[in-house]
Amino acid sequence: MNCRDFVVIVSEVIDLPEPIYEFGSRQVADQGEFTNLRCFFKGKYYVGCDYVSGTGVDKIENIMSLSLKDQSVGTCLLIESLEHIENPFIALGEIYRVLKPNGVLILTTPMNFPIHDYPYDYWRFTPEGIRTLTKSFEIKIVGSQGPVDFPHTLFCVAFKSDYPAIEQLFEKLCKRLDKDMRQYQQGRFGTILNRYYTWKALISLNLREWINRNQLRFNLYK
Repeated sequence: MNCRDFVVIVSEVIDLPEPIYEFGSRQVADQGEFTNLRCFFKGKYYVGCDYVSGTGVDKIENIMSLSLKDQSVGTCLLIESLEHIENPFIALGEIYRVLKPNGVLILTTPMNFPIHDYPYDYWRFTPEGIRTLTKSFEIKIVGSQGPVDFPHTLFCVAFKSDYPAIEQLFEKLCKRLDKDMRQYQQGRFGTILNRYYTWKALISLNLREWINRNQLRFNLYK
């Protein structure tokens, strides 16, 4: 499962409030349309923000000092951008400030991944680190993909206030994520990747990598 898949699944399981603001929306040259998320929110008020202009950017914003009014945003997307923010605690505080009382934050960030400068790469987080960053939120769903002691990707859905029937929503989301992962593994691209990691694991005799590469786990915190 990739980060786009996660955003799509969350948007289909949860009725995300508007307006939707994506922070870190600039599409860099070597990623192209793969980082385009607005196509999944057709018909919704969507604003792409970044600290510099470029493809996918509607508004220039410094996420550590947003010009947006308090409680003016329905949903914040922070996809593969947290590691590039100099002070993530300030940034998460700003996101919390601008979210409406029923606001939602969707976040993904790498853990086991090479340094990649857009323009700077500051941080790597653990699941507990993400939980700490979002401690102001009433409800958090925090997940990871990969080996339990060194996952390659972290995921989070955070609700600013209480959400009705959150346990049922959490169960529905987990089932959908598991279904998507199984379909991905059975698909052509997933099969190619699984073969690659299988051979890599067998060559290095690292069977744990082979078994755990696509393992998903999510926890609900209230």
